[in-house]
Amino acid sequence: METHQDKIKLLKKIAKSYIQFGLVLALLCLISLYFITNAIIKDETDEGLYSSTHRIEELLKQNKTVTSLSPLFEVSEVSEIKPQSIGYVVLYDASQNEDEEFRELNTFIKVNNVNYKITVRTLVVESEDILISILIAFAIIFFVMYLAQYFYTNYINKIIWKPFFENLEAIKAFSVKSKSKIELKDSDILEFVELNDNLKSLTEKVISDYENLKQFTENVSHEVQTPLAIIQAKIENLIDNSSVLSERDTITLNDIQRNVRRLSKLNKSLILLTKIDNQQFSETESINLNERVSSIIEAVEEIAKSKKILISYKERDIVTLLMNKTLLDVLISNLIGNAIKYTAENGKIVISITENNLSISNSGTEILHAPEKIFQRFYKENNNTQSLGLGLAIVKKICDYHKMSIQYHFKDSMHQYTFSYNSL
Repeated sequence: METHQDKIKLLKKIAKSYIQFGLVLALLCLISLYFITNAIIKDETDEGLYSSTHRIEELLKQNKTVTSLSPLFEVSEVSEIKPQSIGYVVLYDASQNEDEEFRELNTFIKVNNVNYKITVRTLVVESEDILISILIAFAIIFFVMYLAQYFYTNYINKIIWKPFFENLEAIKAFSVKSKSKIELKDSDILEFVELNDNLKSLTEKVISDYENLKQFTENVSHEVQTPLAIIQAKIENLIDNSSVLSERDTITLNDIQRNVRRLSKLNKSLILLTKIDNQQFSETESINLNERVSSIIEAVEEIAKSKKILISYKERDIVTLLMNKTLLDVLISNLIGNAIKYTAENGKIVISITENNLSISNSGTEILHAPEKIFQRFYKENNNTQSLGLGLAIVKKICDYHKMSIQYHFKDSMHQYTFSYNSL
């Protein structure tokens, strides 16, 4: 999975693309310039050879004596006329005292019934030197222009994109819990202005929706819990006066009371999940995990004894966490409560604390059918159970909220839940 560290900044991305494109473009330009210039020089060289040949022909037609100047041109009588030819040859150049490559034009003409072979040459090295000089000059000019354009473009990009990056920082600092509107830098670029307008509208709606949802959650918590509490109190009054009720009515009232309690618990769980989603538990503090676990174990000890469950508690390290205290208590209570609920009589629960993990294991012989789903809302392994299917979902939500993790394993007939954290 990619992280932010794997990403590249926008301006660096633009600069990198610009450099890559510029280098490829420069290379293609240099290659093209080489072949184009080479072809032009070749044509000009051949034109010069044809011109020199023509001058020599005119001299011969005027019956003037033309002497040879090797290796630049040679005039000789031949027995037959051959087709004109042009190409490259390597000859010894006495002035350079070495072999040199020449461009050579051979022309055959007949003047006054005499067959002549006119050979005209030009040194190729000179044209290659010119070509290389042109390429070097072009490369220097292109490189200077390229650097100037690169730094100018980079400078302009920083100016143009400055409002965007400043607004990006403002967006990062934005919180729905703040009732103040987001402040964004203005820009003379139409797209940035449109983006700012849409962001302002979006954040205002997010704040409004957050406040409405928060208010709704609080209203539901009060309006639903109050009638449920009244219903439960009235049912308890009726059960207390069971002398005037038939056995069937008493059973019905007990069933109603059980479902009212279940509904009340469901309502509280859903409200808790909603509050976590709405980030209404932003207050954090340093908490001694060992003390919280010990306190909750004491609270459930009687329940465990009623089922003849042995709780073994091991403290290997003293751990301090930076968390919301309410959420930490809910997380520990749900994990221990879940262990007690699904441990048969005469079973055992093992709780241990290390520097980075809180492990809660309970005995059990049945392997879960879908362990990857146990942290999903309303998932239950057994449809007959009275569980709401929200306890572990709340645990997972709390872990995600504090950027911690919870994992489940089944090993050696023990269901193990491991809460991983970074201690202070």
